[in-house]
Amino acid sequence: TEKPTEEPTEKPTEKPTETPTATPTETPATPAPATPDPVTPTATALTERITVKVESGQLGLGSVLAETVIQRTKDSGGILHDVVNFTMDRVDEVVRKITGTLDNTARIMIPDEKDQVADINVNVPKDAIKTLGDSNVNLEIFTDNVRILIAQSSLDTFTEDLFFHVVPIKDQSLRKEVEDRARIERIVREIAADKQIDVVARPMTIETNMQSRPVTITLPLRDVQLPATLPEREDFLSNLVIFIEHSDGDKELKKAKIVDYKPGELGLQFNVDKFSTFTILNMEGWEQYLAATEAAQLLQQNQNHHKAFITGYSDGTFKPNHSITRAEMAAILARNLGYDASAAPAVSSYPDVRDSHWAKGAIEFVKEAGLMQGNEKGRFLPDAPISRGEMAAIASRYKKLDTTAATSGGGFKDAAGHWAAKDIEAASKAGIINGYEDGTYRPGGNLTRAEAVKVVNRLFGRGPLYGAATPSWPDEPATNWAYNEIEEASIDHTFTVRNEGGETLSQ
Repeated sequence: TEKPTEEPTEKPTEKPTETPTATPTETPATPAPATPDPVTPTATALTERITVKVESGQLGLGSVLAETVIQRTKDSGGILHDVVNFTMDRVDEVVRKITGTLDNTARIMIPDEKDQVADINVNVPKDAIKTLGDSNVNLEIFTDNVRILIAQSSLDTFTEDLFFHVVPIKDQSLRKEVEDRARIERIVREIAADKQIDVVARPMTIETNMQSRPVTITLPLRDVQLPATLPEREDFLSNLVIFIEHSDGDKELKKAKIVDYKPGELGLQFNVDKFSTFTILNMEGWEQYLAATEAAQLLQQNQNHHKAFITGYSDGTFKPNHSITRAEMAAILARNLGYDASAAPAVSSYPDVRDSHWAKGAIEFVKEAGLMQGNEKGRFLPDAPISRGEMAAIASRYKKLDTTAATSGGGFKDAAGHWAAKDIEAASKAGIINGYEDGTYRPGGNLTRAEAVKVVNRLFGRGPLYGAATPSWPDEPATNWAYNEIEEASIDHTFTVRNEGGETLSQ
């Protein structure tokens, strides 16, 4: 039987740079970043409790379903921070009152009429999320800076404590940075050419652990002086487009619909499935650009093709719970980056990677790409298990994630203080890596083969792949938590893109 690509036989002669502590034994959950800690009052901070409405129906005219409490804290600098915990007892009351009515949206009203609040944290426990989803109830978060509508279909499949962190960018220097980035972004400049680009209203940053599920965002046209005449107003509104800087580094323009934000104020409504910084631009030509882009995407849909990037073992199994080695990871990364194994053989940079080693070329390839490196003694340790901390560092390097603001290791209780804490936090916020149900990340633990394909899929914008009826491996049943991720990595396939995220197998 031919030896598979990812089954080296050479054993490492020394321990890897980071010695793994334990292999994860429980099925990874799918959380992204942990819920930000609510602002804790200090000796110089003041906190008040504000009771607000949870309503349904027309804004301001609907039925009051319940009340909930905002903890509004004024810090030592006089800045206000809001925390809203939408608890299970409040959700039970909402569901009881909304059942049987014509409107199935529960709207939490968070006021800031004087525009004094710097940020808002909204937290909903997973049991409450399940109750809303099971009861066919949508959830809307209403503030004076953004409306966030989470459809029942998104709630119904979410199994964690949910958080949204809303930050209107009010600081003038920060706002100028965001606006300047928007004006010089390549896709913006391509469309605008020498035409004027105006930033309309203040930018908004939204962070959440609800990724890959559609959410409707509405941004207000606050403090915007609309043209007086109807033709000029219609022309102005038709040139508005949303510029989005996603947390994973992607940037895009998004078409939005003009709606009533609240009485007397218009807004722009659009759908997203990942979260970012949103800036409203006024620029000519964006509609033609997006129309051409959408047409090209439709033409490409039936031509989308992905090649397999991982193989199994000589006994025909995949071994999803086995640790993956550093050489195997180098090979996987190299294949996704277009490495040509038939090219002239590279000279090994590492004393422990022989010229005869099956992954020598791939190891040199990822070294040159700046993704993987050896230890302080100059050794690569090809057959040592790769740790979860090392994988976070690779993800951070490849995506060029900003780690300067990282401080806590992404909220994982065992990541703070680890050498890869900043990479773990950045990759977690970008939705590339996940932790475990007990709130740990286990940075020193060995990365399993199932976990590895999921991370690599996220790194390269692949999968998960749905519609593969027959498992590719006898030890990978369809009930495996990573089944769709493993199928994405295991078979050559053409696919169509799913609106709700992922891919549908064509052939």
